Amino acid sequence: MPVLDPKHLDPKHDDDFDFEPVEGLPAKPPEGETVLWSGSPEKWQLGHQIFRTRVLAAIFLVLAVSSLFSNLYTAPTTGVLAIRALSIVIAGGLVVGFAVSWGWLVAINTVYTITNERIVIRHGVTMPIAINIPFAKVATASAKVRADGFGDISVALLDGNRVSGFAVWPHKRPWSWQGTAPAFKCVANASEVARTLHEALVAHVTASGDVYVGEKPKLQIRTREREGRMGHDPRGLGQPAGAGPLTGGAAAAARQSE
Repeated sequence: MPVLDPKHLDPKHDDDFDFEPVEGLPAKPPEGETVLWSGSPEKWQLGHQIFRTRVLAAIFLVLAVSSLFSNLYTAPTTGVLAIRALSIVIAGGLVVGFAVSWGWLVAINTVYTITNERIVIRHGVTMPIAINIPFAKVATASAKVRADGFGDISVALLDGNRVSGFAVWPHKRPWSWQGTAPAFKCVANASEVARTLHEALVAHVTASGDVYVGEKPKLQIRTREREGRMGHDPRGLGQPAGAGPLTGGAAAAARQSE
């Protein structure tokens, strides 16, 4: 008869992810692989971004105002008119509240990890899964950083490599027409995380020794800033020529071409 570990009876140890040797990773990293960064989405921003709560709130506000005008002459009393409009506002508040709460649940069950070999997205409220994306499968990586320092970092995969959009949702770049682009959503200090990923990709490609095929560059690295292009390295290696440090509006990109 198996013996129950007493720690599992202690509420302090009631953790669904106790089995993870390293938080966010389904197994112990192989020898030589190191974790460069690990983090989670911002708990209260994720729901707003996923469900576009400002748009939802605006829709319900328009419906409430429309209700006032459409029932202005048909409502028996002013009180009835106000109740009809207020009921729409309350419904909108409940919808937005549910969206934010769901985003909170998603965020607390999500861990993003960057190693020197891959990125990993561990997520799932009811059925946790880990999405492993080796650097060898990455075509491009880009970052969108907001003024508050939070941002999204996404990767596009090489042709022939696909990730199920359903399996990775909501951790993907919206409106990606070239297949699902897994993404780190609402991460703090996004410019620094983008720098870490950029440097890891450069180091990986440099170490692979297979940068060029004939005269075609297999990998090009470039850095962009909100104000425009900062420069590029025509060799496709290292920090882009003339590029300064990644700042709040920076986006790191690594593009692999055929």
